[in-house]
Amino acid sequence: MAEPLPFSQVLEQERAQLGVNTEKPLTALCLSGGGIRSATFALGVLQALARKGLLGEFDYFSTVSGGGFIGGWLTAWCRNAEGGINEVIEKLKQTPLAPPIMNLRRFSNYLSPRLGLLSADTWTLVATFLRNLFLNWLILIPMLMAAILLPRVLVSLLHLHLPTEWNKWVIYGELALGLILGVFTVSCIPLWLPSLRAKSSGLSGEKTFVIRHILLIALAIYLVSVSWFQLSAFTPTLVTFMLFGTGVNALGWGVGLWLSKERHPWNRWLIIITFSAIIGALAGGLFWMAVQNAWLAALMKDPLLYTTLVVPLLIVLLLIIAFLFVGLGSWREMIEDPDREWWARSAGWLLIIIVIWLVAHTTVLYGPYLLIGIPAGISSWLASLGGTLCGAMAALIGRSARTPLRMNRLSKKSVNLLAKISIQLAEKLLAPLFALTVISGLSWLITRWLLGRPLTSAAEHTTMLLETPCGVLFMAAVVLFGVGYALGRVFSVNRFSLNALYRNRLIRAYLGASRPISSRSPDPLTGFDPADNILMDEIKQKPIRRPLHLLNLALNVTNGEELAWQQRRARSFTVSCCHAGYGNTYQPSKDYTDAGGISLGAAVSISGAAASPNMGYHSSKVLTFLMAIFNFRLGAWLANPSLCDTKILTKGGPDSPLILLSEMLGRTSDKYKWVYLSDGGHFENLGLYEMVRRHCKLIVVSDASADPHYKFEDLSNALQKIRVDLGIPIEFIKEPKLHNRPGEPGKHVAMLRIWYGANEEGRILYIKPAFSGVESIRSLDVAHYAASHREFPHESTSDQFFNETQFESYRRLGEQSIEVISENWIGGGLQEFLGHIEQSEL
Repeated sequence: MAEPLPFSQVLEQERAQLGVNTEKPLTALCLSGGGIRSATFALGVLQALARKGLLGEFDYFSTVSGGGFIGGWLTAWCRNAEGGINEVIEKLKQTPLAPPIMNLRRFSNYLSPRLGLLSADTWTLVATFLRNLFLNWLILIPMLMAAILLPRVLVSLLHLHLPTEWNKWVIYGELALGLILGVFTVSCIPLWLPSLRAKSSGLSGEKTFVIRHILLIALAIYLVSVSWFQLSAFTPTLVTFMLFGTGVNALGWGVGLWLSKERHPWNRWLIIITFSAIIGALAGGLFWMAVQNAWLAALMKDPLLYTTLVVPLLIVLLLIIAFLFVGLGSWREMIEDPDREWWARSAGWLLIIIVIWLVAHTTVLYGPYLLIGIPAGISSWLASLGGTLCGAMAALIGRSARTPLRMNRLSKKSVNLLAKISIQLAEKLLAPLFALTVISGLSWLITRWLLGRPLTSAAEHTTMLLETPCGVLFMAAVVLFGVGYALGRVFSVNRFSLNALYRNRLIRAYLGASRPISSRSPDPLTGFDPADNILMDEIKQKPIRRPLHLLNLALNVTNGEELAWQQRRARSFTVSCCHAGYGNTYQPSKDYTDAGGISLGAAVSISGAAASPNMGYHSSKVLTFLMAIFNFRLGAWLANPSLCDTKILTKGGPDSPLILLSEMLGRTSDKYKWVYLSDGGHFENLGLYEMVRRHCKLIVVSDASADPHYKFEDLSNALQKIRVDLGIPIEFIKEPKLHNRPGEPGKHVAMLRIWYGANEEGRILYIKPAFSGVESIRSLDVAHYAASHREFPHESTSDQFFNETQFESYRRLGEQSIEVISENWIGGGLQEFLGHIEQSEL
């Protein structure tokens, strides 16, 4: 058993690792996310801080994403160096540059060191992506196809190919089962209704309610509708319908009241059951009127349309009955507000069932018709139109600051607006359409597979839907799901995501760069050396007191229970040489994940896993589905630190492929056995949150996130979460003058005040990349790069392939930012440095 550690104990052990008592004010250096742009800018900041004698002043080293790249490099270098941080600081001061920095330059294209059409590095990326995509499809596509077969099974149940003597028993069996389920679902109402529910009922929540009540209602309605289709020659009278309605409703309410632990007076029982019997009779009459209508007869002539529409239509009738029940029950306050809210909630879930049913059946049953039946001329015209629109959009979006065209402010605003609309259109419209097309395509593939030859007409699809035996479809679904599940047990969910590709290259480029070339033994073909990676616990074992590296990750809670987190959809998760965990739940790093504990390379790669199906507050259900399908999965599933099961905690990931379905459907939570971790920027991109949580008094933040308009989105996000979660307000001491306007000198830094309370304050030195051109006297080469790259220093994070000039421009800008603000500083410690800046710069 491994009991989780509370945060208070974690903080004590971190101070012990640092060798400081509870009285000493803590200091921190935070390096933001932003991929290689942030890492390279932070490299320059580290070099300048080392030359000013300040790098050794920090207790904590908090990194996110790209900041973690360079943070991992520095931590690995400190661990590999005999003299630890002191030796590293001395080498950072050196000119010419130290070998570990030269090694970084060699791998500025860390994903593919050698670029080019015939580069083995480039084609290795392609081959790895295709291999992992193929293996993931072997898991996902069979399981998806099994799910897609379910609507086909429901259609085939309308025409059971059974011996004649069996038909009668099966049909009446379906009807009886539907009615029994109807009684059961009605009996659940008194068990859940607020006014009748026993105080000690022990009900376990909405999920149980949906499964036991809402889904069973849909199943009961479907079974009754199937039996009605098969009994089309049978025409029961109005009285028969009313008797069935009365019996099901009254019996259900009676059973529910009898099962309830709450004892009610007999007269209340009598009133409730009598009222339910009346409503049941009305329901029976309403259903009789519905089946007498011509629309049902028309539906019954088309089994596909019948299967698609009959259940939603009958649920609508059920809702009308429920509305009548609530309306009539409000007379003399028989039904009060809490009960009315309960009925409304139930109706809401039934409406969700209607939407899901219609979308699923329409896509699976009718989607293939669109793929089969679009004439060649129309498809060519649509392709031409789409190409023209895409070309025009690309041309307009391409007219950015990078394009050597002179544009007035109005045209720039128009282009930016068009780009924004295009992104919104892609997410809100094109992505859902593409997802539906994928499902339709898989349904078409099933028809093609069952037919045994290429489809030539829509009629063949109809024939296969109507004539394929139910048993064949059901067995096919079972086999497909079994194949996907079995392969998923063999192919680890984590192993064949893109995280391994990403992790190995980050380790080679950054952790490997910290080692002397002579000490590395890379594979002659791949260039990877397993010895480059180190375990977090190995860092702890070496007497490196400061700084303590804290890597910030995001624990995704897209399906969490906390209503206040519906927008953020993530929690802060940290990894250090001491612990890994979140909130008030931590495990020792040496006991977390694989044997020996979590590694530095794994933590760095997950901390930078920006492209993941679940991305905290960036998450979108449709994009989540598509990114999972196409294996854009940089995140990782790891054990929940709240567990006490050592066997699970020391595993590298889950065995069950069903967890992949949770990832694809956006069903991640901090309450499950396995948690989904991704880029720390999906929660907070500066690494500031955890430092304020530890009450650090002096904090330096290097924010190299992409923010060309200086809207301070990441800083605003961090300050909001800190104020909401920790109750600690932070504010600018003076209005920030950070900007990137050509020819106008701006500030490189701003100062913020932390109000810890009880006359306890802290300071944040906030560094932001800025280059207006006025600083060209210091770095002409940087000025030249900025002149030809208008987005500098906020080029897109999607650019992870830096050339030599680009690398040096960002590194030099980070170095120059510290040089500018410390120009007249006479020396001292970190507190004196921040005091000097507060007086001179602001």
